[in-house]
Amino acid sequence: MKLLKIIGTLFVVVGVLLLVGGFFSYRHTRRFLAHSTVARGEVIDLVLRATSDSDSPRSDAGVYYPLIRFETESREAIEFTGSTGSNPPSHRKGDTVAVRYDVDDPYRARVDSFF
Repeated sequence: MKLLKIIGTLFVVVGVLLLVGGFFSYRHTRRFLAHSTVARGEVIDLVLRATSDSDSPRSDAGVYYPLIRFETESREAIEFTGSTGSNPPSHRKGDTVAVRYDVDDPYRARVDSFF
């Protein structure tokens, strides 16, 4: 019975911590969306980053991140690497993507997607 009480308390504490973390993530994203604008970007390359399994004999062992170029409203060309990677790659060179960037700091940019 005592073990069940400890496990129940542990679940409550973890649940509360996840709620607090979710709230701060929501607040950070909301601020970014309020101070950002949308531009069209182009995937100019795919950056392969090795995974922690560096002993793998596969040549494609890793995750591909899109390297994206876009222009700000003031016609400044910006390049950034997307924060979400995958294998197989989710984008190809030449793909057009929507980009959100901070108006005051255009190097704070993200692919405008759910993730």
